[in-house]
Amino acid sequence: MGDISNYIIIAMFLAIGVWVGIGFFRTRDKITIYDRMWNFSRILFLVCGILSVLSLITMHEPIDIVRAIVTFVVIILFIFTRDGIGEEGVSSFGRFYPYKSIVGYDFRENKKDFSAYFIVDDGKERKSGEYNVQVPFEKKDEERVRALLKDKIGRKYVRMKKS
Repeated sequence: MGDISNYIIIAMFLAIGVWVGIGFFRTRDKITIYDRMWNFSRILFLVCGILSVLSLITMHEPIDIVRAIVTFVVIILFIFTRDGIGEEGVSSFGRFYPYKSIVGYDFRENKKDFSAYFIVDDGKERKSGEYNVQVPFEKKDEERVRALLKDKIGRKYVRMKKS
């Protein structure tokens, strides 16, 4: 791989790393009940991280090694950026939504897990004004999640259309 493309990839992953890192450090202390750790996207990113490390075997240039290390660190940071809920609000992919910005919520149960769906209106000018946020939880955390949401925003529970 050429030096120019290595520099471009390093710059892109450093920018992504800063973005993911800011979200990670902004939300990590606000979550008390975490989402499911291993889902398809996290497993896929883990495979990419492993392949990035394995590619070090064929690399001879120092810039290739720097690119592989930067890529691996950003992928690991993404894997450990968790979604969830806490005493103050909901966290999803590094963004934190306080309970006052949540218009409604509902649950959907599956065999292995269950998901909480939130309708968020963060007050920013958007085309639709409101948007949905989904957080998948482990089945064992279902009662804790339901109790916390009922305690914090119980009046905002709405039945959403299931597809």
